[in-house]
Amino acid sequence: MTAQTPSEKARRYAALQRWLLLGEIALGLGLLAFLAGSGLALRLVPLQAMPAALGAPLYLTTVLAFYGLLSLPLAFYGGYILPQRYGLSHERIGDWLATQGKEALLSWSLGMGLVAAIYALLQTYPEVWWLGAATILVL
Repeated sequence: MTAQTPSEKARRYAALQRWLLLGEIALGLGLLAFLAGSGLALRLVPLQAMPAALGAPLYLTTVLAFYGLLSLPLAFYGGYILPQRYGLSHERIGDWLATQGKEALLSWSLGMGLVAAIYALLQTYPEVWWLGAATILVL
């Protein structure tokens, strides 16, 4: 077996990352199809009885937690194993897990606040909610 040049190694790494991205997209679409087809989405309907600014973030949290658990192997392989294998990271697994936890908490906090704000706008200003939502997203 011949040694790979740095550019061949980089191409191989990029190709693996693209396959992982396609896998994540397929997983997300599969989860959406499963939620729609299995009736599981209907079991979460009681969350819709709550005020939308509270029920929508809880619903989204449930779906995202399920997706996070399903996608954990892909995230681990793409975010920890591959960089280690290609010499791009020397991070210990505990540090990687801590970083992932912080990232998830920050993303969840910002996302839930955004969803709650958009649903509050939708209820308060049903005619022009989209204008407020666009303003928030741009900012």
